[in-house]
Amino acid sequence: MRPFPNPDPDADAAREARTRAHPALPLVRPFLQTAPKPETLAPRHPSRPSGAHGPRRRPRAALRYAAAASIIVGGYIHLCLYRNGFRTIPKIGVGFLLQVITSGLVAGALLIGRERVLRLGRLAVRRSVAVWLAGLSLSLGTLAAFGLSHTPMGLFAFREFGWQPAPQAAIALVAELAAVVFVTVGLLVDFRRPLPVSAHHRRRLTVVDH
Repeated sequence: MRPFPNPDPDADAAREARTRAHPALPLVRPFLQTAPKPETLAPRHPSRPSGAHGPRRRPRAALRYAAAASIIVGGYIHLCLYRNGFRTIPKIGVGFLLQVITSGLVAGALLIGRERVLRLGRLAVRRSVAVWLAGLSLSLGTLAAFGLSHTPMGLFAFREFGWQPAPQAAIALVAELAAVVFVTVGLLVDFRRPLPVSAHHRRRLTVVDH
């Protein structure tokens, strides 16, 4: 049996140098990339500035404040008329009082403006949409009552003539018309927005994803 030849140190060094210069797997070479430096790596999820949603929320907030102000003006006019003689009119006085109370509730809900989702079984609606609908119903109902009171039949046998009492009737009419415009625009804006995902549904989505 012939003994193994002694390895040549110079030949091994030359072979190792050639291996480093030319990898043994040429097919892998195109997929090898040099790792970038840590300072050049961009964050995967960059932090969003605190005021990123500011420009989007400002128009909705302006609509809410404008609608609330218009409803408050209309409610205040009805309160003044209620205290100065209309409370003695049968049914009309109660209607004026209900209008004042409802105006205060709707205006307060508009000013709070919390983002919540109301769920009734499988139905889900944004809280702001429900408030917009309440404000629209209030203003349209007030305008309908104002129009009926100027008809020959009157409203519950109560009739008003012209712009009396002046200038309260004109101010209330303008305020309610402005409320209808602001509430309608706000309703359309909020109706087109997607519903926010609740914490419960977010946890369910996380579990499904995992």
